[in-house]
Amino acid sequence: LVLPESLAIMAYLDRKFPEPPLFGRSPEEAGRIWKAVMDSELYLQPAALGIILPIFLGQTEEKADRVKAAIPDVHAELRALETIVKGNEWLVGDAISAADIATYPFLEALLRAAGKETAAAFELGLIPLGDRYPALEAWRQRITTLPGYDRTYPPHWRDAA
Repeated sequence: LVLPESLAIMAYLDRKFPEPPLFGRSPEEAGRIWKAVMDSELYLQPAALGIILPIFLGQTEEKADRVKAAIPDVHAELRALETIVKGNEWLVGDAISAADIATYPFLEALLRAAGKETAAAFELGLIPLGDRYPALEAWRQRITTLPGYDRTYPPHWRDAA
């Protein structure tokens, strides 16, 4: 089976390997997880891509307005995530879920983009993340300690800023 879409992959894995459940143990938990996944897909992802893509594609000069317009939206989403993880280890429930897995890569990509030389002109206010969003940084660090995390982190990200 070949599945190129991350949400489809998570749904497949949840059925194929039900422990731990990525989409919750109860209908209520599944609903909260799906809401968090959709919040990430519909709000964080578009805002983040407004910053990530121009920086990664070397288009910051021609798309400067897009980057500047995305900054307040990104911070609104990060503030919402900060509120959620403040006092909680995970975005939904007591264990990592599809919500965490769907959200984490966009935060990590945002931070990678913010670390690029061309990002300095935009005053993104993302690095270091813990200065502005300490609970979100703690959540991020919890993810990096998960078993197998190192195998999932792209090797070229380790060497490139």
